[in-house]
Amino acid sequence: MKVPRPDTNGENRNQMPGTREDNLRHSFVALDDFPVNLKAALGYWQSLGGERLSCAWRDFELVEIPAEVLPSTLVIDVFDDQSQNRFRYWGSAMTELHGRDMTGMSPYEINPADMVPELRRQHDETRRSGKASASCYAFQRDPGFEHIHYALRLPLSDDGRNVSQIVVVTESIEAEADDGAVAPRTFGPL
Repeated sequence: MKVPRPDTNGENRNQMPGTREDNLRHSFVALDDFPVNLKAALGYWQSLGGERLSCAWRDFELVEIPAEVLPSTLVIDVFDDQSQNRFRYWGSAMTELHGRDMTGMSPYEINPADMVPELRRQHDETRRSGKASASCYAFQRDPGFEHIHYALRLPLSDDGRNVSQIVVVTESIEAEADDGAVAPRTFGPL
């Protein structure tokens, strides 16, 4: 099975432990090109009026997100002053991936630090537009597997006008670097 991959024109950055340095590629992708679990999360958000900023955190049920991606889901409380942004929810698979639980911490304390400007830009754009957006990241992992990481950002609004939270649903897959064969990455039980 082939998967959409980021273009090779993206900036290269250092990545998480277990990956080769300077090999991250990033691009925005159409929401329609996403894996089925992320499409399901998008459909749930849309059913709650997310596209009209009619979906508040109090109405959003994390258990409605497919169980396969709930451990890799994040919820960020966002503010005009980005220094106040905090992870409200940090999925257990993210702790495994990043080596620490970041619940209550700033998203801009994440490693690698050189991803922070892009995260700030994405959060700012989501707050300003009030629209869902999606990205795809890819990087080489030793030995010879490409790690494809999809991120779907879903804005929530407590007042129907301003984005107050961003739900980030992620899914990662491993593909053999040479032939593009894909095997889903399992994050384990909840």
